[in-house]
Amino acid sequence: MKTVLPLLPAVLLSAAPTAGKPDAPAAKPSDDPIRVFLATHCRECHSGSKPKGDFRTDDLSADFNIPANRDKWRTALKRVQAAEMPPTGRPRPATKEIAVLAGWVSDSQTIKPGNRMPPNALPGDDLQALLSYLERLK
Repeated sequence: MKTVLPLLPAVLLSAAPTAGKPDAPAAKPSDDPIRVFLATHCRECHSGSKPKGDFRTDDLSADFNIPANRDKWRTALKRVQAAEMPPTGRPRPATKEIAVLAGWVSDSQTIKPGNRMPPNALPGDDLQALLSYLERLK
């Protein structure tokens, strides 16, 4: 007990807020590159009461533990990578933006920490083939 008491003031001081130093700014939704991508390239057609292709991005969950969500995101990514989306006449996402979307869909732990989806080291085609095989085992 005697060794703990001298350390108590140091512990309390280190836990106290620092006067005069502003807190780090909270992340804004606009800081999220995926939200920006969706707002820029998808939401105009794929939100609201009559989304094109019955595909809504405004309420699509990022919970990849739900197979239907995972499949929708993978389908959307494939269509963007194949230049099917956005459609002709709409601004095309930059290669870097598409890469960020692909990373977000395929490497969820790095891009979306805490999402409970295990990391994978398989290339996209191999991963898709494995998932298709596993889904047929039901």
